[in-house]
Amino acid sequence: VFDRMDERIQMMTTDPRYKDRVLVFEVKDGWAPLCRFLNVPIPNEPFPKSNDGQALAQNIKKFVWSKVRSWLSSQKILVMMLIVVALCMLI
Repeated sequence: VFDRMDERIQMMTTDPRYKDRVLVFEVKDGWAPLCRFLNVPIPNEPFPKSNDGQALAQNIKKFVWSKVRSWLSSQKILVMMLIVVALCMLI
């Protein structure tokens, strides 16, 4: 299925009916082909590379902590009760 889709996309990049509406984009190429296709200026900032290992780990960490904070805020009463019980057990 994927091979057929790839073949169709490749055909569309050369077919006069579609070639101006299809971009086969490789992230490693950066801003230039994407901006040229969209007919917009190339930004002065570097192309984002959030798929490298360090950035991916950072994004996962942010995502997990946002979910933990969200869950904790929705469970405030339960968390407060657990803290009170734990403190009472220490006394």
